Amino acid sequence: MLSSRQLILSLLGVCALAMASGCTTSMTSMTNARAQEPLEVQVTANMQATVHANIVSAAARSADSAIETFGDREEGEPITEEAFRDWLDLALTAALFRPATSPEVIARVGVTDKVMEGIDVGFRTNLSIFKGDLKLQLWENEAQNQALSVMVGYAYHRDWVNKWVSYLTLTDFKRFDLDAQVLWGMEFGKFARVNVAPHLIASRIKVEQKLPAQIANRLPDEVKRYDPNQLFEDEWMFYMGANTSFMVGYEYVFVALDLGAFWLNFKPTVVGEQRDYSGAALSIAGGLSFNYAF
Repeated sequence: MLSSRQLILSLLGVCALAMASGCTTSMTSMTNARAQEPLEVQVTANMQATVHANIVSAAARSADSAIETFGDREEGEPITEEAFRDWLDLALTAALFRPATSPEVIARVGVTDKVMEGIDVGFRTNLSIFKGDLKLQLWENEAQNQALSVMVGYAYHRDWVNKWVSYLTLTDFKRFDLDAQVLWGMEFGKFARVNVAPHLIASRIKVEQKLPAQIANRLPDEVKRYDPNQLFEDEWMFYMGANTSFMVGYEYVFVALDLGAFWLNFKPTVVGEQRDYSGAALSIAGGLSFNYAF
């Protein structure tokens, strides 16, 4: 059973996480399977939107618990731990996975064509997430209109939680992503491109004490009980899915659309018990892509 201190801890932790910028990461592909030629540049500006289904399932469970607690039970009967956990699940999923939109700028440049079919590197940001990646083209057909490549990347989340929340809780909330894609693409002359990319994102969420260890170890037990790690431990979560992108234009400028469908696997330990926050996630992005070879 949850103690009164744990209930207070849970509520305080949810309030802190609710001030977070959210768990939304860059889920777009927005690039071609063909690697850029050396010194060939691609710059893309787009708007991305994401939505997660786990909020809907958490809301349904929370509503059922509320009906059972306040409808079928006698007035004054204690709230069950499972009902409280259902409400806590809803609060956490709403804080971490609420629908979000953000602008994104991506720049890519070709590095070499001496390795396999070529290598290019990219960088993307929405000023909250900073992601670098490397793409290696593995294959190109004889007509040079189809290509296959692999791409790996690393993303760092800045200010995942507002600074003042970190100061008040004496805690650093950090997150980074490891990203891997396999891209197949086809070009239709200079007018259109289509790319399909199976996509895996592994995200690490860390909760760290801001105080130096020599001070934190000497804190009274009453203070240590409110360590946010007791609410939400260091966790991994995984997005597994695919992106399909379409680009229509002419030679240098293209209108770009990217659609992503993912399954989120996320089973964090919350106040000492594993919970299942898994569910479907969708992303959509649209913008302009500029290409130029120097």
